[in-house]
Amino acid sequence: MKLLHLVCFIGLGVSQGYGVGVDCIGLLQNNPFKNELYRYETIRKNHLRPEAEIKDFHPVHSIVVTERDGQGNATRGRIRVLSDNAKQSIAVLSDANRWGLELKPEDYLKPVEGGPYFEGDFLGLRHGMEYRLLVDGKQLIDPASDTYTTGEYLNSIFWDFERPGAYQQKHAGVDLRGKYPVIAEFVLAELVKQWGNGPATKDSTYRYIGDSGVIQQLKHMGYNAVELLPFNSSVDGDRWDFRYQVFGMYGPDRRHGTPDDFAYMIDKFHEAGIAVIMDAVIGHYPHAANTGSRSLKDIGLQQWRKTDGRPLYGDADSPWATKRYDFANPYIRRFLTEGVVNHFKRYRLDGVRVDNLDGVRMYHEGGGEAMLQEFAGTIRKYRPDALLIGEMFFGENRVTQRLDWAGGMGFDQRTHSDLFDFFKDNWLKYTENINMAGVRAAVRNPWGWGEQMRIQYPTNHDEAANRRDGATGAYPATLLNGGGWDYVVKKTKAWGALAMLSGSSYLDLPQMRILQEGDYWRNPHMEWWLLQHAAQRNTMEYFASLSRLVQEKPHFLAENLHPNVENHTDYDNKVISFERINFDTGHNTGKKIYAVINLGHKSLYNYRVGVNARSNGFRTLFSSEFPYNAEWFDKHHVGDHGKMDSIVIPHLRPYEVLVVEEP
Repeated sequence: MKLLHLVCFIGLGVSQGYGVGVDCIGLLQNNPFKNELYRYETIRKNHLRPEAEIKDFHPVHSIVVTERDGQGNATRGRIRVLSDNAKQSIAVLSDANRWGLELKPEDYLKPVEGGPYFEGDFLGLRHGMEYRLLVDGKQLIDPASDTYTTGEYLNSIFWDFERPGAYQQKHAGVDLRGKYPVIAEFVLAELVKQWGNGPATKDSTYRYIGDSGVIQQLKHMGYNAVELLPFNSSVDGDRWDFRYQVFGMYGPDRRHGTPDDFAYMIDKFHEAGIAVIMDAVIGHYPHAANTGSRSLKDIGLQQWRKTDGRPLYGDADSPWATKRYDFANPYIRRFLTEGVVNHFKRYRLDGVRVDNLDGVRMYHEGGGEAMLQEFAGTIRKYRPDALLIGEMFFGENRVTQRLDWAGGMGFDQRTHSDLFDFFKDNWLKYTENINMAGVRAAVRNPWGWGEQMRIQYPTNHDEAANRRDGATGAYPATLLNGGGWDYVVKKTKAWGALAMLSGSSYLDLPQMRILQEGDYWRNPHMEWWLLQHAAQRNTMEYFASLSRLVQEKPHFLAENLHPNVENHTDYDNKVISFERINFDTGHNTGKKIYAVINLGHKSLYNYRVGVNARSNGFRTLFSSEFPYNAEWFDKHHVGDHGKMDSIVIPHLRPYEVLVVEEP
């Protein structure tokens, strides 16, 4: 082992057994701020390798085929369910026993010695078979079912992924390590509602997305990743927020296609080089939704009871009229973790966003932090490359801290709610009222808090749509309306660039890129027809070019972050600049890119920007204004903003975004 490699492990605290053989120095040796970066999981994981093969993962809660016929079709299986009440009576109901009218002794499950599970035969098992569980005389759905029915009755469905003719994915997942993630966020069904003629039927949505060309459109728009709002089985109804009322953690919602169709769609994203991130709701579950025989009140998770009669899965109330999972119970933690890992195995997902991570962590009754550590650690075991994002509003630097540090929770990124607050509070202000101290603090302060690994976004479905702390819920094109369309276009471009150019990962709503009006409640779908208009097409191409820039230039990677990314903030003129460095081009003094953003409506002439550079000048790499009146900026040996030198921009236009590169 090289001596330099040892530096990576100095002061790491108590090892939890994750991530043997990490070569951090090879990644950070030229970055003078490497000691600050060592703390982060997103740096540690760059050289991790799987500790176990994902194909060998088998969830404890599952149906395992034990017999097949001569054609390879399932005929019998073993089913295991979670129940810590050994006195319960649990049987499998299906058409094999006429839904209980012909129950046999072998249809009953038996307690498993040494653990809170029941296990038994599933007789007459076949692919696509519907079933329920008879628990102390009550018919309940299987919490770990592969998917569920969409008709009059809400039944569990067994899906045989190893049967003859099952769809086999052809493309490997997308590894985002060493890349700048540019993520599009959307509801699957809403993505294609107005794409072409749309899916012929609701249950052809997954296939339609794979075949329609919309994935290629997203790639053209500059995205290399997509975050799919919850696609698990959730309560009935088409409202987007119902997708966060998840009761089926182990597979995709059958309403939009089969598990095979879902696997096909994911394969098409991978074929295009786009990573797929799951939005996982592991914080709470619905206990009273749907009607008739689909009512979760009668057949859902809350009907599973412990020996003392209390709900097994948890009974604490959440803010959404749902119930919190019991994170203090290690078997519930395992149930939730395996539900997500099951998606990595079955569908080759590339990452996961944990919804309401603050709720999991803080409303935990002693188990929330353990839940997150076990969750991240198990995923890292099988997919160390997976991108893990935590939705957070409250500070806790251990969330993005390394898993092999004592207390570290192993997430790559947390949502940058402080930056969103700046957007929310300042987008509508006149130039002279913009609080530049707010944006400077949002970019700089996370370094002092040990929370620099944050995903930047100008808006997203959740904070804007839920009107958090005064957010309007409107898309930027509606939010900014009132100053004329040119104002809407330019301000959207400038402020969107602010989020993208200041961090190492980025997320937005595609609706922003096509200047869609309205809000996420009224029209969460993409209005693709807007691209027939020049302003919408040009804005889309602008963000596509900017997305490709941050993906192509190593200066913007997490391993090249440094505390002085915010290069200067002009409080009077409302200009901010960012210094991005490629440390691989020189120890401590790598070649630089400067991004200059005018957030105001005024033209600025002979505008000086302080720089620290070795070269004699900078060439224009990107500009929101074309044609630009200069391709080269000479360096002046007169410093500004506390820097060694400066460049002079002859004309910085209102809302202009200018990116220059040291050759």
